[in-house]
Amino acid sequence: GPDMLDFAFSAHSGWRYMVLLVGLLTALYALVGLIRKGPVDKAGLGLLRGFGIVVDIQFLLGILTLLSRPFYSALIGHLVLMVAAIAVVHLGAVRMKKLPPEQRTWGMLLMSSLIPLALMIGGILSIQRPII
Repeated sequence: GPDMLDFAFSAHSGWRYMVLLVGLLTALYALVGLIRKGPVDKAGLGLLRGFGIVVDIQFLLGILTLLSRPFYSALIGHLVLMVAAIAVVHLGAVRMKKLPPEQRTWGMLLMSSLIPLALMIGGILSIQRPII
C-alpha cells in the first residue's frame, strides 16, 4: 500500500547521508594515504567495499522508489548519473582487488570515491534535492 511506497522514498532519501558519509570517509582516508605514502592497506580496501555495499542498498531503494512514484523527465539524468557513480565504485573496487598489493595506489582509491561522489552530487541536484 501507500505506506510501503512512502517507506521506499523516505529510506532512499535518508540513506543518502550514509552513502555520502562512507564515500567521504573513503576519499579522506585515500587523501591521508597519499600524503603518508606506503601501500594501500586493508582499511582502505574495506572502506571502498563498504562504499560499494551502501551504494548497492541505495540503488535497490531507488528502484523501489522509481516503481512507487510517477516518472518525470528529470529522473533520467538522476538515473544516468547515479548508475555511472555505482559503476565507478564497483569498477574501482574490482580493479584494486585484482591488482597485486604493490600496484594498488591511493590515487585509485581517491578516484574510486571522489568521482562517484561528484556524480552523486550532480545526480541529487538533477532532481532539485538538497545534498544535505
